[in-house]
Parts: sequence; C-alpha cells; structure tokens
Amino acid sequence: MDVTPSEHGPSQVRQRKGCFKGTESDVAAAPAVEKVSGRSFWLVACMTSCCAIWCLLFVVAALLVLSVPPELSAFQYYSDFSLKYDYYSHNQELLNDAPRIPFPGVSDPLVNEIEHPTGDEYFRMFSQGPHEGGTGCEDLHGVQREFCLISIGDGAVTNYNKYLDLREKCEWTTEDAFGAYENFLYLNMSDSEMKRESGYTHFSYKDTQSRINQHRQRNESTRVRIKKCNVREDKHWEWNIVRLGPFYSNGGYDWHRYLIPNTTARGHTLYSGFFYAPVQEDGKVIGYPPLHIHHMHSATTQCNLISRLWNGGVPDPNYKKFTSAQWYFDIHGDRQCMKDRGGVACLHKELPEGYAQYILLPQCIFGEVNDVRPPNSPTMEFWLEHAYRSTRHHEIARPTGFYAGGPGTHIHIEEGVSVQNAIMGALKPETEYKPALYPVDDYDAPSNEDSVIWCSQQIPFDLEFLNVWVHTHHQFTYDMLFFRSHPRALGLDSAPVVLENHHTPLLLSKTGLTRQQLKTYLYNNMHRNGGELACKLNEDRFENGEPGVLPKGVKNNLYDRLAMPNCSSNLKFKEGEIITLVALHGSVFGKTTKNNISVMHSGWNAEFIRPKCDKLLDCARQRKFVDDLHLSCLETSATPREIAIGLAEQHLQNTRENVQKIREQLAAYSMQGGGTW
Repeated sequence: MDVTPSEHGPSQVRQRKGCFKGTESDVAAAPAVEKVSGRSFWLVACMTSCCAIWCLLFVVAALLVLSVPPELSAFQYYSDFSLKYDYYSHNQELLNDAPRIPFPGVSDPLVNEIEHPTGDEYFRMFSQGPHEGGTGCEDLHGVQREFCLISIGDGAVTNYNKYLDLREKCEWTTEDAFGAYENFLYLNMSDSEMKRESGYTHFSYKDTQSRINQHRQRNESTRVRIKKCNVREDKHWEWNIVRLGPFYSNGGYDWHRYLIPNTTARGHTLYSGFFYAPVQEDGKVIGYPPLHIHHMHSATTQCNLISRLWNGGVPDPNYKKFTSAQWYFDIHGDRQCMKDRGGVACLHKELPEGYAQYILLPQCIFGEVNDVRPPNSPTMEFWLEHAYRSTRHHEIARPTGFYAGGPGTHIHIEEGVSVQNAIMGALKPETEYKPALYPVDDYDAPSNEDSVIWCSQQIPFDLEFLNVWVHTHHQFTYDMLFFRSHPRALGLDSAPVVLENHHTPLLLSKTGLTRQQLKTYLYNNMHRNGGELACKLNEDRFENGEPGVLPKGVKNNLYDRLAMPNCSSNLKFKEGEIITLVALHGSVFGKTTKNNISVMHSGWNAEFIRPKCDKLLDCARQRKFVDDLHLSCLETSATPREIAIGLAEQHLQNTRENVQKIREQLAAYSMQGGGTW
C-alpha cells in the first residue's frame, strides 16, 4: 500500500529524514506511528523532573540528618547553626560600626607625644601601680574599697584566720575517691610529656585511661582519699570543706590534674566565701613556691565537658541536662599575695557582709597544680583543699555575679590536620576519637619579642563591677589595659596595627612601634574619641623566692603575686557598651622559653551587681540573671571559620539552643519561689 506524506503529515516525514538517509520510496514505505500530543510530552517531562528533584532533596536531607551528632536532634543542630550565623553577622556589624582611624606613621606626634599628660587616666595609664608598696586599695571608695580590702592585706588575713579557727572544729569523714565517685579523675605527667601542640596529651581515651588506672590501682595505704567536713559558723552561714590526697611529686614542674564532682549543694544557694590551696595532710598551706596553682576552678558543667574530652570517666548524670558552662570560683598561681600583704591568706576570699554569689546547680572542681622545685627533688606529699561558705537564707545578702573575659579563646586544630578532617574526626564515637579539634582558653605569645593582642566585648545588660582582678603569666606580660571604647576608636584594626587572627598576637616589630609608642597612640586616640581607661594592670607584682623552674626547665626565682589593678571609681556599664581589652606581651626580665613561645592568658575577672536587684526575690521578679558572665570576644564570634569548627566541636560540648532552653526552665523556677540563674 502506498503511503504519501500528505496522509500522515509532514512532521513525521521530517522525523524519518532526520534518522537516516534514504530514497523517497524508503520514506514512503515507513510504517505508520501514532502521534504523541505536546501536552502529554510536557506532563511526562514535568513528572520526571519533579521526581528527580524530590529524590535529590531526599538525598540532601538524609545527608544533613546523618551529619547531626547522635546526642542532638536535627532541629537543635541546625537551629544552632542559624543562631551562630546570626550571631556572627551581628558581631561583624558591631566591629564595623566605627570607622578606621588612618595610622599616621611612627614619626607622627600622635604616637610620640602624650597630648593630655595630667589627670587620673594619665596616671593610671603610665604609672607602675596605684601606690608603690601599697595594696592597691588606697584610692578606692565605697563598696569597691570594701571588696578590695577583703582580697588583700589585713582584711584577707583576718578572714583567713577566722576560717582556720572554724576548721579546727571539723569532724572529718573519709572516703576512697575512686570508690565514692565513678567519674573522679586524677592523673599526673612530667612537664616533658605535657605537649602544647598535641591533643593526645589531653584528650586521648587510651592514654588517659592508662594514666588514671595507675592511681585507681594504688595500694591501700597510698590510695587517693577524700576527707569531708561541715561546720556551722552561725545561724545563717556554714562551711563545707573537701580535702583530697595524698599526691606525690619530685619537682621539675610536673603536672597533677584532677576532677571532683558534686562539691556544692543543689538548689537555690548563696555563696559568700571560698578557699582553695595545696596543703599538708593536717591542713597547713603549702605556698608558691614550691607548689604552683595552675588553676583550681569550681564550675557547674565545666567538668562534664572536661570528662567527655578526656574520655577518662563516665559524665556525671547530674550534669547531662544542664549544658551551660557556668564558672563561679577560681584561684590561679597569681592569687597569692606578697608576704607583707597577706601571703597565702589571699587564697581565701570572703565577700563583704551583705553580698554573696547565687548558685543553683551542683558544681565540680577541676584543677591542675605543678611542683616548681628543681627536677629530682625529694618526694613531697601534698593534699588539695577546697572550702565553701554558703547559706539558704536568701534575704540576708545581695546576689553578685562573676565576670570573666579576655582575648585568645579559640578552638585549636591539631598541627598538620586540615579543618575538614578535624571536623569529621570530631563526630566519631568516643573510643574512636583521635583528638584533632579541641577548645582552649589561651594563646601563644612570643617570649623573645614584644607583641600585642586585643579583644572587644559588648556589655549585655546594665551592671557595676565591685572588684576587679587579672590573671596572666606575668613574666611574659608587660601590661594589661581595660578600655571603655570601641577598638577602632583607639586606633586598633587599622594597618599596620591589625591582628592576623583573633588568637595570634601582633608582633610590634611589624608595626615599627615600641611599647611606649603604642601606649601613647592608644592613650591619645582614647582622649580624642571620648573613651576612658577603666583599669590597668598593677606592675608591682613579683616577689623573690626559693630557686625553682618555669615550664620546660627555665630557671626561676621570681614569683607572680596578687596586685589589685588600678581602676577608675566609675565601673558602671550600660547595656550595649563596647569595651576593649588590650594585652602587651614580651619578656619582662629578659628570660625566654626554649621554643620562644609562652602559652598565655590575659584575663579580666570581676564581681558585679545589677541595678534594682538587691535581693534574690527582687531579681527573680524582674527576670534578671545574676550569675556567670563569660563574654566572648567580638573578634572571635565574627570569624566565619569559627562557625564550622564550633558546630563540629558541639559533638563534645554544648549548644546555644540547649543553653536557651535551660535559661527558660530556670527562669520559670525562679518565678515559683525566688531564684535566678
């Protein structure tokens, strides 16, 4: 049968011609094909595309869900990502809120001539300390003076002696430390084993378990024990005392690391005093030298974090639901006073009458101490004592909070490991975890060259600082300055005075400035732009002592001592105010470390109060939180790289989403009976 193009339409003929080359008769002989409508074609195409898109979305969603750490919900994880991104954007806007001041050059009068060489701020900026040989309390007034006088000098000695008298009344109970607390931790290592660059030193499951087992398996006579005592001071206040030991050391700056859970009461409690120190078994204090308190902290959930990082114990179930990172009491190596200003009595602190810190959740103790005698010294036995003064009578004291801030906090990545691999490794199960990503609250400062680092913070609510002190490694810190100012208004963040990143100090040699020129530059810009110098380090802070060593065997006979900083009489801050903390580092006495690096802190601490928050119930009614105020640096929070690293590190730590939930829960508790958090 003949088929002509006209019977089946021209389109079909064109289609055949496009498939092969042939004669007209070949085309004519082609079989008939049913015509497909355009509508059907597009329907099939759309359905295929939709299926492909949905499949792709499903795969992406599955990958996103699988990437969530097992202990978090997908909502928690990605809500936190959104919060972090918003937080980053907000902080970046705050840092860019002020224009940069062009750097005038090292020969300009702005960096060489002090423009206002008179007044309190000039004296504060360029003096060594408030009064040579004084306590630092001489020029303070009112409640600031009260708080200063109980921290140093005769007031500290009087309160310490009262504590010793009360302790004589103790009826001690004794428990085996590892038996009493499933997640009690103690390990020790030599200074050569303590490697700054390696997370395995701190967080390896296998290594940590091995070190702890050495002490779990001690014989009966040398096992670590916990002695406890409760003694009432009066009808309101009581002391709870914990003494831990014995420990043994032979010098050489060895490390003794420990963690004790549940050392404070659970519930609405006010704490107005504490005492932390190495002691002999009978309670006599062992000062520095020979024992250096690297840190002795009491915190709500710091120990939950640390125990998980170490993987050396089961996290205490009491802490699992409380994922905030609260921190209430601390002692470091620079808190002992000079002999004529109180000596070891300054390791005890009791707030002035009518003030106390509010704490709701049970705390633990986390600390490290070092024996700074020369290596291979005779074996020394020591114990560690922690004591707290507390009450449940909320109406007798005004609640105070604890502020801490300073530059350099960051998430450290193991040397030679990429960011991507570190993030993926952080999400592995505990026993498979190879530490490559871990949080640190310090930074590396050159010990052989002058440098500067800074940090800016935004005050979250109206407050007043009552007592201010610092913590740093003083032999490699020239000065610390606390400005009421945006960093750019001081001339910072303007080339060449720009940080490479938020945790690496800037070498002054790269700027062409000396320390004196930099301070002059900051001071003049502060005056020109309406800033204020709130506080400055007191440089009268060293005392001679028995020969010993610093880390890595550096010989030493000068020891850090508590010296109250020189502060303004006005330490009230408004919500939203920007403050800038500056630290100048270098070798104060010409010493250097073997690797020319000093692992550094330059932290500011303070007790604070909030207006119209005179009693716990008043604070609760206004939903005002008066507790821990650890402010992160805007420079840290405005770093995009920190978002990805921080999210991975959450597998080990807390989420802001969880923190917010807990705040809401505790705020609800306070509405029911008088309490804040």
